[in-house]
Amino acid sequence: YLLADGGVTEKELSQKLESMLSGEIDFDVIDALFSKKEGEESTFLFKDGVFVPALDYEFPVRTSLLERQAMMNSVNGPYAKHFLSEDTIAKLQKILNKSDWTLDSIDIKGQYSEGLIEDESRYQDVKNLRQAIVEHVAIKYDNILPGKYEYLDAEIFPVKMEYSIKNDQLRLVAFDEAQRRFIKMNLSTMSNIRVTDKSFENLEEEYIAFIEANTFELILEVEPTGHFIERCFRIFSYYDRKAIYDKEANTYKLKVKYLKFDENEIIRDVLSLGSSVVVREPKALKREVVRRIKLACENYSN
Repeated sequence: YLLADGGVTEKELSQKLESMLSGEIDFDVIDALFSKKEGEESTFLFKDGVFVPALDYEFPVRTSLLERQAMMNSVNGPYAKHFLSEDTIAKLQKILNKSDWTLDSIDIKGQYSEGLIEDESRYQDVKNLRQAIVEHVAIKYDNILPGKYEYLDAEIFPVKMEYSIKNDQLRLVAFDEAQRRFIKMNLSTMSNIRVTDKSFENLEEEYIAFIEANTFELILEVEPTGHFIERCFRIFSYYDRKAIYDKEANTYKLKVKYLKFDENEIIRDVLSLGSSVVVREPKALKREVVRRIKLACENYSN
């Protein structure tokens, strides 16, 4: 991936590494792999302003034991058969090393018990939504939450499913053609999901344009106390996120990407973390967090 175009400049390398790596970047390792000093090159050489492979032929990617264990447990997990074909699962099981270790030995604290794992009837819904997303076709569905809303035989074009390990729940991002906007809903309130043959030719282009115009980045400064950064990862498990550790400041910087219609939920999650986090960006969200804290203090004092 790094050298898909034959070579990368220093700037391109920094951008690609930042997008690929999560957590703290080990600069000693990076400097060793991408050394510009003559005689210190190893895997890559620096020629004419770009890094190129030291070897002029392809070589296999080697995985660690931990990576193989993670992949094996993902393949054997309760959701794999709903997202991967039986042929793909069989191939992965054949090439991955077997291990006695299993995710079942880990107790996920604070996870709601009424999620997907407890409701096998949802598996067919997941299959239907996956089919609609892959084929860019619409679904018909009912969505009822007593006392709040009731939609019967509604129609949308699914584009993405999001999963939260904390809630063991799926959410659906979809395009509502009648309203000409993207929406998000919980799978737990949806029922009677049917795949139709109605297609949307430019759905992917519409969604990419929507993402580019409506994606924001939350930047939190997190104290390295206990397992607090792990708690942050679980709370924001619906979203793309990564953490970088600052050795000098002894703090984590957590970056969370979210869409505009997720803002209220993001604010509630930030407030639930208390004084161990500080909002750095975006400024508008920071001001709203401060406003709500001040309002809560005023209500408490009164």
